[in-house]
Amino acid sequence: MHPSLGLQNILQLAPAERILATSAVHGSGVALLETFDLIVDPEFRLQELLAPVFFVNLHPSGIPQQLSDIQPDIDSPIARAVVSLRSLPIRSAADGSAIFAQEALPDVWPRVWKWIQFLDKHGDRLAISNVESYSLYCEAISTLQMHADTKKLIYDTPGVHVVMARAWATFVGKHCTPEQASYVGLCRFLLEDTPSFTTIEEFVQGAGGSQPDLARLMVAHLKLFIPRHDFPISNETLTLIRPVVQLFKAINSTVDLWNSELFSQGIVRALVFIMRSLTLPSSADDKEEVADDCFIILIRLLILTRQHKHIADAVQFGLLHAIALSPTATVSVKCLLTLVLPRATAYYSVLQQVRKGLEEVEDITRGSDFWASDKFEFWTKFMEVVEHRLEVLRRYEQGDWLSGRHCDNLDCGKRMRTAEQSRCSGCGTSYYCSKECQASDWQKGGHRKVCTRLKALLLNDPETVTARDRSFMWALAHFDYLTNKPALYVERISVMNNYPGEVVFSVLDYTSGAVEPGVRILKALPPSEVTPSFRALWDEGVVRAARSGGRIHLVILRMPEGHACRNRLLNMQSDTSAINDGLEAIARSIPPKLGSLDSKYSAVVGPKIQALLREDGCSANVTF
Repeated sequence: MHPSLGLQNILQLAPAERILATSAVHGSGVALLETFDLIVDPEFRLQELLAPVFFVNLHPSGIPQQLSDIQPDIDSPIARAVVSLRSLPIRSAADGSAIFAQEALPDVWPRVWKWIQFLDKHGDRLAISNVESYSLYCEAISTLQMHADTKKLIYDTPGVHVVMARAWATFVGKHCTPEQASYVGLCRFLLEDTPSFTTIEEFVQGAGGSQPDLARLMVAHLKLFIPRHDFPISNETLTLIRPVVQLFKAINSTVDLWNSELFSQGIVRALVFIMRSLTLPSSADDKEEVADDCFIILIRLLILTRQHKHIADAVQFGLLHAIALSPTATVSVKCLLTLVLPRATAYYSVLQQVRKGLEEVEDITRGSDFWASDKFEFWTKFMEVVEHRLEVLRRYEQGDWLSGRHCDNLDCGKRMRTAEQSRCSGCGTSYYCSKECQASDWQKGGHRKVCTRLKALLLNDPETVTARDRSFMWALAHFDYLTNKPALYVERISVMNNYPGEVVFSVLDYTSGAVEPGVRILKALPPSEVTPSFRALWDEGVVRAARSGGRIHLVILRMPEGHACRNRLLNMQSDTSAINDGLEAIARSIPPKLGSLDSKYSAVVGPKIQALLREDGCSANVTF
């Protein structure tokens, strides 16, 4: 035991104080309260000599062995232990030092923990509120962990994270303010912790018993202290949110149950509101570091989810504003501007929010400070993708693509306005110019075999992919295909030449942001992307393309879904087979398996392709 905890220290006190301390040591609750009054008296200068008094009253022998032994009177061991716990954070008025010497704290902690365990278990039988008792524990632990060796003892103690999580859940659940509960002690504990699997499991247990319980608690904490996007952040506020942000960053869970609960509780809004608030003028220290941690957490969540809805939500809550006012182009900002956001703008719901968000930050992004910042380069690349897609969106909303669809009965193929066609009520994906054509395709065209399968594929689409999202995908893909036709035709000729007899298809890849067009054969697709459902869809597409006699060219859309992608099939249908026949003829006219077309053959092929382009008129029929 450390010498400062020995009862002999009491002998150095003045007679009156020595008598009082001796009485408190021997079990007088009144004397202990008067001793407590002494250590908080700014005129008293010998607080450290009273440490043994409180240490003795924390002896675990006073813990009742039977519930019937719990007594409410002031002289009871429980009442004296509570007073002694309250003494731990007290500082000397003379020099600001703690009552207990730092070197003595490793001896103090085991006693403190025994009492915390007892009080936490039987607190409902004691005349002390949950908030008051948990504040007591937080302040005691926060004081003890200031000593390095004691801190290690505390964090290595089984069950301590459970108690702290219960305290946390109580404070947040009752919407306590920092004046009502010891958030500072709690947050110091969280901030200096190094989470491990074991400690996180204890947090889960203390928060309610399940991962969603902890997720709800953490999000509720952030929302409690940053309730809106323009909330002024001081150093005190930063102290309250930073530990939770760091805990989010440390957990880095890929468990769907955890992330689903985070999204349902509003983690996206909470993070964006913090990032936006941190862009306001403030003297808070390290706010840029906390903002970047929020960016990292948000990116991680948006990439893990397969639902673009959450990206749309982030933009709606002001993500572009947070990016535009961020002080530097951190790795997180670059990732958002060059990957996460550009990929997601292939979805109507995201692009619509981006359009609104750009209007809100227009004054910022047109300013000279923004142009001179290191963000400008990456913002420019982002805008190149967005402006292209906004043009497609404008034309889409004006109805420019309404007249471009062929009848899905291959024996007909008449092009009509979509609004004038009838849609199959079974699958919802095939359109016909008349009931006769629909009946013919059902009876002779093979639609009877695939209708149910197409409906199942539509139902298996993520629920956040709306009919408007799918419709816009078709418009975007159609526009990008037409824009890239010259390059695609050259590549089709090269692939036909190098892989004679293989089914050739085009690819519009949206997984990297800006579309990446290309031409492939089925063998070139990664096996992980040829799912059973897509394989069935593809096989049916190949059959229809063959039946079309060269009028249908298959296009695979590689659409981003979080960190993964979903292949969707697009049938580019022409009025005649002239384009396909012409490309095949050009491919046969050059030496077999030539590889890429060199300048000699490009000069020959180029004019022929231009002639085909003048003849080409195609529509896009989508199979999702």
